[in-house]
Amino acid sequence: MVYLPEEADLELERLARQTKRSKADLLREALDRYLAEQRTAQLPSWVGIGSSDDPSYIERDEELLPQLIEEATSRRSKRGRS
Repeated sequence: MVYLPEEADLELERLARQTKRSKADLLREALDRYLAEQRTAQLPSWVGIGSSDDPSYIERDEELLPQLIEEATSRRSKRGRS
């Protein structure tokens, strides 16, 4: 069972009447959409491709990022051909 704040429950009830659907059906749909959105909201594949012992690296990250992405893309395409 799910407990909703009164205002949300009233809005859900209104929407259920308006759409001629059950509150449970609307909640299931909303949950399905939310979970699908969370699955696709993962970090881009290039996150974490660079590392350095150089403390100034963070100051130059935007300058170095295109090169790191190119190198990672090149490595991936070479693995795909093998």
